Amino acid sequence: MIYQWKNGARPHGGVAAQDMGEWLERLRNVRPLDAGYVKEAARPPESPGHAAIFWKSVEDAAEAWYEEQAEYVLRSVVVINEDGAQHRAFLNVVFEEESRYEAIQIVMSDAEMRDQVLTRALKEAKDWQARYRDFQELFQVFAAIEQVSG
Repeated sequence: MIYQWKNGARPHGGVAAQDMGEWLERLRNVRPLDAGYVKEAARPPESPGHAAIFWKSVEDAAEAWYEEQAEYVLRSVVVINEDGAQHRAFLNVVFEEESRYEAIQIVMSDAEMRDQVLTRALKEAKDWQARYRDFQELFQVFAAIEQVSG
Protein backbone atom coordinates (compact mmCIF):
# COMPACT_ATOMS: atom_id res chain seq x y z
CA MET A 1 0.00 0.00 0.00
CA ILE A 2 1.21 3.51 -0.78
CA TYR A 3 0.78 6.15 1.93
CA GLN A 4 1.07 9.91 1.60
CA TRP A 5 0.07 12.87 3.74
CA LYS A 6 -3.29 14.38 2.78
CA ASN A 7 -3.27 17.79 1.11
CA GLY A 8 -2.54 20.49 3.63
CA ALA A 9 -1.21 18.13 6.32
CA ARG A 10 1.97 19.34 7.99
CA PRO A 11 3.00 16.72 10.53
CA HIS A 12 5.95 17.52 12.75
CA GLY A 13 9.19 15.63 12.88
CA GLY A 14 9.68 15.09 9.15
CA VAL A 15 8.37 11.52 9.26
CA ALA A 16 7.68 10.16 5.79
CA ALA A 17 4.01 9.33 5.22
CA GLN A 18 4.94 5.85 3.99
CA ASP A 19 6.82 5.10 7.23
CA MET A 20 3.98 6.50 9.34
CA GLY A 21 1.31 4.55 7.44
CA GLU A 22 3.22 1.29 7.73
CA TRP A 23 3.83 1.87 11.44
CA LEU A 24 0.14 2.62 12.03
CA GLU A 25 -0.79 -0.51 10.08
CA ARG A 26 1.51 -2.59 12.31
CA LEU A 27 -0.16 -1.08 15.37
CA ARG A 28 -3.60 -1.81 13.92
CA ASN A 29 -2.63 -5.45 13.49
CA VAL A 30 -2.07 -5.62 17.28
CA ARG A 31 -5.32 -3.87 18.29
CA PRO A 32 -7.81 -1.29 16.99
CA LEU A 33 -6.35 2.19 16.61
CA ASP A 34 -7.32 5.07 18.84
CA ALA A 35 -5.46 8.26 19.73
CA GLY A 36 -4.41 7.05 23.20
CA TYR A 37 -2.93 3.83 21.83
CA VAL A 38 -1.04 5.67 19.08
CA LYS A 39 0.24 8.26 21.57
CA GLU A 40 1.57 5.59 23.93
CA ALA A 41 3.12 3.59 21.07
CA ALA A 42 4.86 6.80 19.94
CA ARG A 43 6.24 7.62 23.39
CA PRO A 44 9.59 5.73 23.05
CA PRO A 45 12.09 8.00 21.24
CA GLU A 46 12.93 5.20 18.77
CA SER A 47 9.28 4.89 17.71
CA PRO A 48 8.50 6.01 14.11
CA GLY A 49 5.69 8.19 15.48
CA HIS A 50 7.67 9.86 18.26
CA ALA A 51 8.84 12.96 16.37
CA ALA A 52 5.39 13.57 14.90
CA ILE A 53 3.60 13.46 18.26
CA PHE A 54 6.13 14.43 20.96
CA TRP A 55 7.64 17.48 19.29
CA LYS A 56 7.05 19.96 22.12
CA SER A 57 8.29 20.12 25.68
CA VAL A 58 5.76 19.07 28.31
CA GLU A 59 5.34 22.71 29.38
CA ASP A 60 4.79 23.94 25.81
CA ALA A 61 2.42 21.07 25.10
CA ALA A 62 0.41 21.94 28.21
CA GLU A 63 0.14 25.59 27.17
CA ALA A 64 -0.94 24.56 23.66
CA TRP A 65 -3.57 22.29 25.21
CA TYR A 66 -4.89 25.12 27.40
CA GLU A 67 -5.13 27.37 24.36
CA GLU A 68 -6.99 24.63 22.49
CA GLN A 69 -9.39 24.38 25.44
CA ALA A 70 -9.96 28.14 25.29
CA GLU A 71 -10.76 27.85 21.58
CA TYR A 72 -13.13 24.97 22.37
CA VAL A 73 -14.98 27.21 24.80
CA LEU A 74 -15.20 29.99 22.19
CA ARG A 75 -16.57 27.51 19.63
CA SER A 76 -19.04 26.00 22.11
CA VAL A 77 -20.97 29.04 23.37
CA VAL A 78 -24.27 29.59 21.54
CA VAL A 79 -26.92 32.30 21.58
CA ILE A 80 -30.63 31.55 21.49
CA ASN A 81 -32.75 33.76 19.22
CA GLU A 82 -36.32 34.80 19.99
CA ASP A 83 -37.55 31.91 17.83
CA GLY A 84 -35.50 29.42 19.88
CA ALA A 85 -32.88 28.79 17.18
CA GLN A 86 -29.30 28.27 18.38
CA HIS A 87 -26.35 29.97 16.70
CA ARG A 88 -22.69 30.09 17.61
CA ALA A 89 -22.01 33.20 19.65
CA PHE A 90 -18.49 33.74 18.31
CA LEU A 91 -16.87 33.00 14.94
CA ASN A 92 -13.20 32.88 14.05
CA VAL A 93 -12.09 35.60 11.63
CA VAL A 94 -8.78 37.05 10.54
CA PHE A 95 -8.52 40.79 11.03
CA GLU A 96 -5.36 42.74 10.20
CA GLU A 97 -3.50 39.43 9.74
CA GLU A 98 -4.45 38.21 13.23
CA SER A 99 -6.89 35.44 14.06
CA ARG A 100 -9.57 36.30 16.59
CA TYR A 101 -13.13 35.42 17.60
CA GLU A 102 -15.85 37.95 16.92
CA ALA A 103 -19.51 38.07 17.96
CA ILE A 104 -21.73 36.56 15.28
CA GLN A 105 -23.87 39.71 14.96
CA ILE A 106 -20.74 41.72 14.12
CA VAL A 107 -19.58 39.10 11.58
CA MET A 108 -23.00 39.01 9.94
CA SER A 109 -23.11 42.81 9.63
CA ASP A 110 -19.57 43.26 8.29
CA ALA A 111 -19.32 42.35 4.58
CA GLU A 112 -15.62 41.45 4.70
CA MET A 113 -15.90 39.21 7.79
CA ARG A 114 -19.10 37.62 6.50
CA ASP A 115 -17.44 36.85 3.15
CA GLN A 116 -14.44 35.39 4.97
CA VAL A 117 -16.64 33.02 7.00
CA LEU A 118 -18.69 32.00 3.94
CA THR A 119 -15.52 31.33 1.92
CA ARG A 120 -14.15 29.16 4.73
CA ALA A 121 -17.50 27.33 5.08
CA LEU A 122 -17.56 26.49 1.37
CA LYS A 123 -13.94 25.28 1.49
CA GLU A 124 -14.80 23.07 4.48
CA ALA A 125 -17.83 21.71 2.60
CA LYS A 126 -15.61 20.86 -0.39
CA ASP A 127 -13.06 19.22 1.91
CA TRP A 128 -15.87 17.19 3.53
CA GLN A 129 -17.09 16.20 0.07
CA ALA A 130 -13.60 15.00 -0.89
CA ARG A 131 -13.31 13.02 2.36
CA TYR A 132 -16.61 11.15 1.75
CA ARG A 133 -16.65 11.03 -2.06
CA ASP A 134 -16.78 7.21 -2.06
CA PHE A 135 -20.22 7.18 -0.41
CA GLN A 136 -22.84 7.28 -3.15
CA GLU A 137 -25.55 7.74 -0.49
CA LEU A 138 -24.30 11.33 -0.13
CA PHE A 139 -24.60 12.18 -3.84
CA GLN A 140 -27.47 14.64 -3.28
CA VAL A 141 -25.47 16.45 -0.60
CA PHE A 142 -22.48 16.62 -2.97
CA ALA A 143 -24.72 18.04 -5.71
CA ALA A 144 -25.97 20.74 -3.32
CA ILE A 145 -22.39 21.63 -2.38
CA GLU A 146 -21.50 21.92 -6.07
CA GLN A 147 -24.55 24.12 -6.73
CA VAL A 148 -23.78 26.49 -3.88
CA SER A 149 -20.04 26.70 -4.53
CA GLY A 150 -20.49 27.21 -8.26
